[in-house]
Amino acid sequence: MKKLWKRIAAAALALCVTACGVLQTDYAAMTWAAESNPDDGLIGYWTFEGNTQEEQLANKASDQAVRAVITGSGVTLENAAGVDAHAAASFGGNSNSYLTLNLVGANQGLQASSAFTIGLWLKMNAMPGAEDNTSIFHQEGDGNGNGRAILTIGGSGKIGTYLDATNRYGSQTIQRDEWHHVMLAVDAAGGGTRKAYFYLDGVKTNEVTLTGSLVNGSGNIRVGAHRLNADNPAINGVMDEIRYYNKVIDADTVKAIYDLHGDVIRIQQ
Repeated sequence: MKKLWKRIAAAALALCVTACGVLQTDYAAMTWAAESNPDDGLIGYWTFEGNTQEEQLANKASDQAVRAVITGSGVTLENAAGVDAHAAASFGGNSNSYLTLNLVGANQGLQASSAFTIGLWLKMNAMPGAEDNTSIFHQEGDGNGNGRAILTIGGSGKIGTYLDATNRYGSQTIQRDEWHHVMLAVDAAGGGTRKAYFYLDGVKTNEVTLTGSLVNGSGNIRVGAHRLNADNPAINGVMDEIRYYNKVIDADTVKAIYDLHGDVIRIQQ
């Protein structure tokens, strides 16, 4: 609830600044441009806040039925572990423990041709091995061996993706024991060159061209572990503010999302 009020307050402040002319118009436009509504296209939003586990796993994107489910005992919901010292999901590096975002049940499954954006606040307690790419988000399998890593992190701290069966990477790294905001946006198929856009801490670091075909998987998204969990390492860290969109959101929107907590994180670190 505190995060909701913070978002409302931020939006109200931006409107006041624009109306009152306290800041120059170009600064207000940069911060809250017309395309910078963090709720536009939002299918799933998990803050992990609530008084019961059902409330903590509930989707805060109010008009969507997508829910999160815990598998295994290595994922815990902690009330003071997240961004701004609020609730978060803690992952202990157990490959048999993860969250599942049940998009299929709401007819919002991730499809091979779809545009989407996915992201979160992430703090790694331990980095993967030097040769490993650990899945932050992974397509669930469809029973036919389909499903690829959507967003990964490697031992170097680089964020990546394996959506087109080739390892693609962001150009910047994250640091262990520090909060970072990470987002990946992927163009829809059929529009010419298909690209993936990497964002770190509110800034687009780079974009890569996807040359291979994506697969549908089941449409659900696994959080914190590879779909072949027994053969791959899992996340050891804390996740908060998971967001999933059915569109490519622009750089201004990503910056607006980051700014909801970015100033507090910079002070803490």
